[in-house]
Amino acid sequence: MDTRYQKLQKDVLRVLEPATIGDNLSRFCDYALSILVILNLVAVTLESVPELEKKFKDIFYYFEVVSVVVFTIEYLARIWSAPARRPIEKKITPLIHGGHT
Repeated sequence: MDTRYQKLQKDVLRVLEPATIGDNLSRFCDYALSILVILNLVAVTLESVPELEKKFKDIFYYFEVVSVVVFTIEYLARIWSAPARRPIEKKITPLIHGGHT
């Protein structure tokens, strides 16, 4: 039986993994992260134009900060929820030394 902590880990993992049919929250997360990646590519491209970089310097900076925060939270959530992927199996395996068992 899962504890509340384990259930939360499983729920976070489910949302972060590719969406299954009917999982709207996971699908939203997939789309939102994909759009943020594309917007970052567009921002980096536009920022390389000197006139645009000069005019929108602050906007580019804050967009980058927000993006880094979002991607950091996603990364940490993936690490935290990873144990929910599969149960830890304890196996006793024989040690092999020099090709002999």
